[in-house]
Amino acid sequence: MKTLFINAIRKRLFFILAASMALIGTYFIISEVVQSRTELAVYRSQAMRQKKNVLTDHIHQASQYINFQRRQAKSRLKTQLKTKIQEAWNMASNLLARNRGKPRHEIEAIIRDALHSIRWFGGRGYYFVIGMDDGIMKVHANNPSLEGTDATKLVDPEGVWLVKDFIRICKQHGEGFSSYLWKKLPTDKRHFRKLSYVKLHKELGWIIGTGEYLEDIENDTKELIKTYLSHYRVHNRNEYIFALGNGGNIIFHGGNRSLSGSNQIDLKDQNNVPFIRLLLAAGKQPRGGFVKYSYPPPGSTVPVSKITYALHIAPWNWTLAVGSYLDNIEKSVAVKEQKLRQSVAVMVGTIILAILLLLLLFHFSTKLMAANLGRDVTTFLDFFQRTGQGEAIDPTKLRYDEFHRMALSANKMVKAQQEAMVNIRKFEMVVEGSSEAIGMSTPEGTHFYHNRAFSKLFGWEKPQDLVATGDRPVAYRNTETAREVFDTISSGNPYRSEVEMITRDGRELTILLRAFPVVDDKGKIHALVGIHTDVTEDSRARLALEKTNALLREEKNRAKELADRAEAANRAKSEFLANMSHEIRTPMNGVIGMLGLIMDTPLSEKQRHYAELSYASAESLLTIINDILDFSKIEAGRLEIEEVPFHLRNMVEELSDFIALRAEEKGLEYHAHLDPGVPLAIVSDPGRIRQILTNLLVNALKFTSTGDIALEITVSENHPQRPLLRFCVSDTGIGIPKEKLAALFSPFTQVDSSTTRRFGGTGLGLSICRKLLNLMGGEIGVTSEEGKGSQFWFTLPVGKSDIDHQESAEFSAVPDPSERILIMDHHPLCRKTMAQYLSHWGYPFTLTSDGNSALEALQLAQEEQRPYSIIFMGKCPHSDSCREVIKTIHARYGPATKIILMSSPQALLTHGLEPDPNVALSIGKPVRYEHLKQAILSLASGISPKKEAIIRLKETAEKKYRGAGLRVMVVEDNIVNQKVAMGILANLGIRVDVTANGKEALTALKSMPYDLVLMDCQMPVMDGFEATKNLRADPLFRENQGIPVIAMTANAMQGDRERCIAAGMNDYIPKPVTPKTLIAMLDSWLSERLLRKKRSRETGPYIIEEREAFVPENLLSRMMGDEKLALLVLESFTIDFPNHINSLRDALHKGSAPLQSRILTLKGASADISSPLMEQAIENLETTAATRNTVLIQVAITALEATFKKFVLAIAAWKPLNGSPG
Repeated sequence: MKTLFINAIRKRLFFILAASMALIGTYFIISEVVQSRTELAVYRSQAMRQKKNVLTDHIHQASQYINFQRRQAKSRLKTQLKTKIQEAWNMASNLLARNRGKPRHEIEAIIRDALHSIRWFGGRGYYFVIGMDDGIMKVHANNPSLEGTDATKLVDPEGVWLVKDFIRICKQHGEGFSSYLWKKLPTDKRHFRKLSYVKLHKELGWIIGTGEYLEDIENDTKELIKTYLSHYRVHNRNEYIFALGNGGNIIFHGGNRSLSGSNQIDLKDQNNVPFIRLLLAAGKQPRGGFVKYSYPPPGSTVPVSKITYALHIAPWNWTLAVGSYLDNIEKSVAVKEQKLRQSVAVMVGTIILAILLLLLLFHFSTKLMAANLGRDVTTFLDFFQRTGQGEAIDPTKLRYDEFHRMALSANKMVKAQQEAMVNIRKFEMVVEGSSEAIGMSTPEGTHFYHNRAFSKLFGWEKPQDLVATGDRPVAYRNTETAREVFDTISSGNPYRSEVEMITRDGRELTILLRAFPVVDDKGKIHALVGIHTDVTEDSRARLALEKTNALLREEKNRAKELADRAEAANRAKSEFLANMSHEIRTPMNGVIGMLGLIMDTPLSEKQRHYAELSYASAESLLTIINDILDFSKIEAGRLEIEEVPFHLRNMVEELSDFIALRAEEKGLEYHAHLDPGVPLAIVSDPGRIRQILTNLLVNALKFTSTGDIALEITVSENHPQRPLLRFCVSDTGIGIPKEKLAALFSPFTQVDSSTTRRFGGTGLGLSICRKLLNLMGGEIGVTSEEGKGSQFWFTLPVGKSDIDHQESAEFSAVPDPSERILIMDHHPLCRKTMAQYLSHWGYPFTLTSDGNSALEALQLAQEEQRPYSIIFMGKCPHSDSCREVIKTIHARYGPATKIILMSSPQALLTHGLEPDPNVALSIGKPVRYEHLKQAILSLASGISPKKEAIIRLKETAEKKYRGAGLRVMVVEDNIVNQKVAMGILANLGIRVDVTANGKEALTALKSMPYDLVLMDCQMPVMDGFEATKNLRADPLFRENQGIPVIAMTANAMQGDRERCIAAGMNDYIPKPVTPKTLIAMLDSWLSERLLRKKRSRETGPYIIEEREAFVPENLLSRMMGDEKLALLVLESFTIDFPNHINSLRDALHKGSAPLQSRILTLKGASADISSPLMEQAIENLETTAATRNTVLIQVAITALEATFKKFVLAIAAWKPLNGSPG
C-alpha cells in the first residue's frame, strides 16, 4: 500500500510537470514572436522618426542661415558704406594736401574729377558731394545734371528733405546714416528705398556721401543663398534642398538644376499625387509639414517612394524643402526582420530541448525520492503504534528535513504529556494544602470535589464521605442569593461577593465567595469552581468603622457650615466695603468737581489757598478710599490680573513724567533707567505694574527730603519665553530701622506713629503691592539703612510680545560718524541711559561728570581735529557752574557746537518762554527715548525756527473741547454730581440736559436727538443698566438708539466694566469724574459726530483748492487766549507726528481696518492745531485709504509729510513761538 501511494504521487506530479512545462514553453514562444514583431514595428517607426528629425533639422538650419544672412546684409552694407566714405574723405584730404599752392577752385575740380571716376557694387555704387553752407550739389556721378543745382529742395515721395537731413546729421554728429526713397536711374518712374552715409569734410565745407538700394542688397543675398543651398546635401547626393515660389515656380533645385526657373505647380507622381501643391500647403503650417510621394532619384527614371519636409520662408515667400527616399529605410527594416526570425527559431529550439531534459531529470529524481520517503513513513507508523509507551523517535535516522521537524514535534508532545501528568499531581497537592476552602461541581450543580480546608470550614471531617453521599455541603441563608450565584457562573461570568452561609453544625458565617466557570476554547463550561474565605470578623470590624466614619462626616459637615458662615461674613464685609466706596466716592465726586469749578473762577489769594487745601485733602481722602477698596477686593478674591501686551519703556516714561514733576516740587532729582537686555514689548498687567511702581516711587518721594530717587529695571533671570524682571526704586531718604523691616509689608503698618503723623498714609500701600505681586507670580523686598536711604525691589515674570515698536523712519539711516556727541551730567544713571540710547543708534560719544572734565574733553577733541558737534548738558555738581560752562563753550567754539540742555520740567518750561541764546534745544529729565531722538533729528534736519524749539516733557496736554452744536444728556440722581458735570461741560461749550433717573432719560431720548449720554449706574426708579437695555432694544428711539452711552459709577469692583458693556454701554468712567478723564472720553466718542455735523451744515461740497498752513487766531480762540497752552498743544503734536507716520506705514501692511484706525487717531490728534492745510491732507489720506490701493496710499502719506513741513515752517513765523507773544 505504501508503494502504490508513493507511485501514484509520482505519476501525478510527472503529468502536472509535463503539462506545466508545455504551457510555459508555448507561452515563451508566443511571447517571443509577438515581441519580435513589436520590435520590428518600433524599429521601422524609429527609423522613420529619425529620418524626419534629420530632414527637419536641416531645413531649420537652412532657414536660420537665411535669416542670419539677411541680418548680416544690412550690417555689412553699413560697414561698406562707411569704408567707402572714409576712402573718399582720405582721398580728398590727400589731394587737398598735395595741391595746397593751387587756387581753391582748381583743387575742388581735381577732387570732383577723382570722385566721379570711382564705382563699386558692380557699377551701382557712386559718390555725391553737397556744399555744407549753400546746399549746392558739387558731385553726382550717377546724375550729372544735378551738379550745380540747389540740392536742398530735393524731397522724396514720403516728404523727406534729403539734403536738409544730410546737413542736420553733419551739424549734430559730423557723420551718419540716412534712409529715403530715390530713383535708380533718372529715367525711372519708380522710387526705391536707399540707405546713404554722409560725412562732413570741414576744411572743404563739403558733405561727402554714398548709398545703396536695399532691394539690390536683398537680391544679392538671395543669389548668395541660392548658390549655397543648391550645393547643400544632407547625407548623400539624393538628399538635396530645393525652393518653391508661391505660384509653383522652382527657385532653385539642388538635384536637377535644369528645373530652376520653371513652373511645376501641376506636377504629379505616378499615383496622381499633386505633390508640388501639397508641399506649398504643408510649408505654410506653423511648424512646416511632411508630404509623401513617388519621384525618381537623380540619374534614374524609376519613381521611388519619398518623404519631403517643407517650410515656408515668409520674408521672401519661399518654400524650402528637403526629401529622402524611403528605399534605404525599407532595406534596413528587411535586414532587421531576418535577424529577428533567426533569433525566434533559436529560442524555440532551446525551450523544447530544456523541457525534455527537465522531464528526464524529474523522472529519475522522483524515483530516488520515493524510496527514501517510504522508509521515513515506515518509521512514523511504528512510532504511532508505540505512542502509549512514551517512547521517542530518533531524528538522525530520517532523511528529509520535514520528517526531521515532525519527529522533533512528536518528541515534544511526548515530553509535554509527561510534564502535564506531573503538574496535575502538583496541582492536586496545592489545592489540598491550600488554606482557602475550594469546592467544585458539574455545570448542573452536582458536587464532585472539595479540599480539606472546605471540610474543616463547613464541618466535614472526610471529604470523600460528602462526595459519596451526594449531599449539599453548605446551605445559603438566602435562597435568592444561591440562585443568583448559580445563574451568574452558569452563564459564563465570574461572581465575587460576600454571602451569608450556614455550616453543618448550624453556625452562621459571612463568606467572601469567588466563583467562576471552567471554560474551554470553544466556550463550553466543564465545571464550576468556588473559593470560600471566612470574613465574619472582618465584616463586624467594617461595620464598626462605618459607624465611626458617619460620625466623622457629621463633624466635617458641621465644620464646613462654620467655614461657609465665615466666608459669607467675609463676602459681606467686601460687599459692604464696595458699596461703602460707592456711597463715599459719589459725594467725593461732587466735592472734587465743585472745588475744581471754584478754582476756575476769579478768587482772592486767601480763597484760592483755602480751595487748594480742600482740593488736596479731598484727593488724599480719595487715595485712602482707593487703597481700602483695593485691599478689600484682594481679600475677597475678586481682583483679577490681566495678561495683555504693552510697551514697558513707554509706560515707565509716562510714569516718570509725573514723578519728575513731584520730585522737582521737593527739590529732588529723579532718574529712570532700563538695562539694554530688558525686553521692551512684554505681556503682563500694565495697570498693576504702574500701581506698584507709583506706590514705591511716591513713598520714596514722601520719605526723601534731599538728594535723589531712581528707578532701575534689569533682567534677573533671562528665560527664553518668560524672563524674570527686577524693578528697583532707590532713594536717599530717612531709611528704615532693621527691626521694622520684617513687618513693613503687613496691612496698616508704618515705621512708627510719628512717621504716620508726619507723612500721612494708611499703611496699606506696601501690603497691597505684596498681594498684587503674589497674584502675578512675583515677590517684593527691601534693603535699607537708617539715615542713608532705602532700596525697594520686586521681581516679576513677564511674557514676551511680538508687537512692533519700530523707530521713526528718519532714524533708519546709518548715523554720520562725524557727528560726535559729548554728554555731561553728574548722575551716573543719567549718563548710563544716554550711553545706552546713543550706542543703539551708532553715535560716537564721550561721558563726563562735571564742567571741567567736559571742557577738557572739548579741548582735546579740538586738538585732534575731531570736534564734538552736539553737547548734552545736564546738572553740574555745583548749581552755578553749568551756566558758566555753557558760556565758555559758546565763547570758545561758537555756534557750530550745538548745546542741548537736559533740565527739570519747570526749568524746561522757563527755558521755552525765556530761551537762553547759547542753548540750541532743551529736553526734560529723565531723558525719554523719543525726545532724545527728536532732539538729534531736529538739529540734523534744520527744521527748527530761528529761536530754539522746546521738546516738552509731557507728550499730551489736556485739550479744551469745543462742542459747536453738540448736545449731551447727564443721567444722575445726585444733585451735586449733576452740577459738577454741567459745569465741566458748559465750560466746553456743550449743551447739557439733566435727568434724575433712567425712566426720565428714556422719555427725553424719545423726543430729542443727543450726541452722547453720561449714565449713572445706581439710581432710584430705573437704574442705568435697565435704561441702556431699553434704549438699545426699543425701535421708538430712532436715531438715539445707537448713540454712545458712557457709564459713571463709584463701584469699582472686578466685573463692573464687563457688566456695563453687557448692558449695551460703550465705555466706562469711574467716579469721581475729573475734567481730564471726562474730556478724554468726549474726545474719544464725539470726534466723528462733530465732523459729520460740520459737514452737514455746509451748503456745498467740502472742496478747498488751497488752505492756510496755520491759523494762530483760531488756535488762540480755542485755547481761550492762553498762549502758553497753545504752545504746549503745538509742541506735543510736532513731537508725536513722526510716531503717527510710522504707525500709518506699519498699519498699511496689516490691512484696511488697522489703517483706518490709525487715520482716525491722527485726525483726533490734529483737531486742535488750527491747520486747514493739515486737515485737507489728512482727509485726502482718508479718502485714498478707502480705495485700498497701496501705491496711492503711500503717495498720500508722503504728501502728508510734505504738508507737515509747511505747517512747521508756518509755526516758526508765529510771534508767540518767537519769544514775543501778542
